Amino acid sequence: MPVTRLITENIQDKSCRHLMLITNGDAVISILENQLRHLGLPFDIIFGSSFQDDLTDAYNYRILSRIILCMEQGMVLILKDLESIYGSLYDMLNQNYTVVGKKKHCRVALGHYSNPMCHVHDDFKCVVLVEESKLDYSDPPFLNRFEKQQFEFFDLLENDNLKKAVYELNNDLVNFCKIPNHAFFPNDVIPSYSTNLLVSLIIKLQQNMACTSSLESIKKNAFDTLLWLVPPEVVIRSKESVFCRSRSPSEFGQIMNKYLELPIHIGLFHFLDRMCNASFDIINETTTEKSNIISTISKDEIENRNSATTQIPSENIENSGQVSSCNILDSKDNILSGQKLPTAVFEIKNTLREQQIKRTFTKEQGVHGVCEYLYVIYTFSGINSVLEPFIQNRKIQREKLAIFKSEKQFSFKIEEFFQSDNNILVLQCSCLTDNRHLLLVKGIIEKYIRTHMVDMHQQQKYVCIVIHLERNVTSDIPLNFLSGWSLFFIDSIETPVTPLEHLLNVDKLQIVTERRPLDNYINKMLFWAFSRIKFTNEQNSVKNPRGCNDAN
Repeated sequence: MPVTRLITENIQDKSCRHLMLITNGDAVISILENQLRHLGLPFDIIFGSSFQDDLTDAYNYRILSRIILCMEQGMVLILKDLESIYGSLYDMLNQNYTVVGKKKHCRVALGHYSNPMCHVHDDFKCVVLVEESKLDYSDPPFLNRFEKQQFEFFDLLENDNLKKAVYELNNDLVNFCKIPNHAFFPNDVIPSYSTNLLVSLIIKLQQNMACTSSLESIKKNAFDTLLWLVPPEVVIRSKESVFCRSRSPSEFGQIMNKYLELPIHIGLFHFLDRMCNASFDIINETTTEKSNIISTISKDEIENRNSATTQIPSENIENSGQVSSCNILDSKDNILSGQKLPTAVFEIKNTLREQQIKRTFTKEQGVHGVCEYLYVIYTFSGINSVLEPFIQNRKIQREKLAIFKSEKQFSFKIEEFFQSDNNILVLQCSCLTDNRHLLLVKGIIEKYIRTHMVDMHQQQKYVCIVIHLERNVTSDIPLNFLSGWSLFFIDSIETPVTPLEHLLNVDKLQIVTERRPLDNYINKMLFWAFSRIKFTNEQNSVKNPRGCNDAN
């Protein structure tokens, strides 16, 4: 039985225990959101904060107050990373309720001296998310309170063909990075690379593409999408890769040209400018096409008013038990009569046409549709790189996650952005120090958009989380293609001195020769070189170097 069905049955069953989902990353959250919206159930998501000022009792009281409110309203509550307050919810998690006047109540421990009785709605359900890597560190009594389900990405693959696509896609990427006599692997060069990342991509493409798409078509689109996450050095080395040797020169040349055409090689602001303009053009094209549809259907409406009422044609419904959308429209045209006929036909045709436009656009753009306004960008640039304050007529608000001391402070900054006339929010994060905050800040941004019903199209708002990576350092970043954000890699967020196409066509000696004299380049990179020096706490004695000299 699919785990998604077990999750749905648990949420709908009022008599069963609360649910614990053992998972990796945040993909399960988007799946839960879709299921809860489909069921028409209200829900709230609460992430635990590890900001400096949130490691206090005052923060725990504030979170407990939100939980009590959800209990009273009968919402589905999703909790994650709240180990510091799970003990205060002992009665609720154990469903140890006291019934008073046909209403359920439980105690919630607010500190050492306050244990108020709180009302629990009959429809209330709690879902606790636990990372698989942290499961061994959880208390057994805490685990025993729940119905436990392990959520894995492979559970979402509908058939063996999709699993085969994941396996073959992984082999292609391994061969694309593999150089004879060198140890290069996708995990070392592609940000957040894992089998779960590939599975999430295949699932996303399957949702966006037509059901009749072949396995080869899904694989090809998946490989093209992953090119957005491949660093330039991998592509330059790929000329000598196992992948290149297994492909024809024309096929490999098409892949290289496709990569070079991506708008990720000339800096962050060139990329944002391209994406913003592309989304604006799509909106205009959709509006124009919608106007043309309205004009066309309006002509049909006039003709329908002058035509006589006809009978329902039998051939429209006798088609092996299947009725197409066109047949449905024809049936509607003939069932309805009088002045309501043209209006009803217009509304149905217009609705179906709008849905067709959206499906076509989503299919063409794949995972990285320019209509999306939430971006996660990986880069090797330093977090202090110089960024421009404007992109044409769009204002940029730049923030560093390291300066925030509490969840409340960050929430205020997000509210300030959406209420201001700034168009683009660039939030810079370090993969080493800010990684633990990513799911929280991502959830805060999504919740504000969801609760305030922000129209990103109308307001032309873009949110861009820039994650600054360290070379030769593997970081476990809990993001994938089901996270609801588009994933990209931009090697340098500043405009590069040398275009990537030029680096592909010259040798290393010519590149160094073009940069002579090297004085300016050295002076520019000197501060960066000093910043890379790492000091340790080890007490090295002077005797050690002397001993080395004597040994020599």
